[in-house]
Amino acid sequence: MTTGLRNDNSEIFVLSKGRMNRDILRTLTHEWIHEYQRTILNRDRGGDIGGKNEDEANAKSGSIIKKYEKTL
Repeated sequence: MTTGLRNDNSEIFVLSKGRMNRDILRTLTHEWIHEYQRTILNRDRGGDIGGKNEDEANAKSGSIIKKYEKTL
């Protein structure tokens, strides 16, 4: 595990010790997007580095957190 993961039981785990809140939230958002990709879009897991799912989760999670921070 790096900073977060979603297992086959749809459980999400996020490492938080020593990390900024914005990084924790981005990781959680990233994993929620993977959950959506698998359960709603019925996509296969895909690769851990690059690929459609991973690139999409990285881009969308970053965008969501930036939008959230602008509301503060």
